[in-house]
Amino acid sequence: MSWDKYEDKIKMFRIPEESLQHILLHLDEVRRGEAVDIIFNIIRDWTLVSKKKFDIHSCLETLEVYCRIAGVSVEDRVLDGVRSFIIKHNLGQNTSILIDELVRKIFWELVRKKIDTEFTKTTVIVKVTANF
Repeated sequence: MSWDKYEDKIKMFRIPEESLQHILLHLDEVRRGEAVDIIFNIIRDWTLVSKKKFDIHSCLETLEVYCRIAGVSVEDRVLDGVRSFIIKHNLGQNTSILIDELVRKIFWELVRKKIDTEFTKTTVIVKVTANF
């Protein structure tokens, strides 16, 4: 998926990492929940525009692309029937909590599946049974 191809359609733009860190640092629980809803809707819209469908697989593909564009690394592993996503960033604890809540929302909304997560201030690990 090419960022430039869809950037104008979905009205996204890049901001300096320090600015984003500042914004995310000051999110309280209510604002973080609102941000999760907004981000989920943006990912849905971007997925529909770019892939012409919105299911768990297309959504996760879009999320991975968005993460890479934003400088966030994503590793996708499958071991013993468990699929793990390791998401690494440098944006602090609030970002890890936001990512955790976003991924929980994605899995619940799209496949009604609860996930297991662990996180630190720089990493989120998401674990889910591989058959979804």
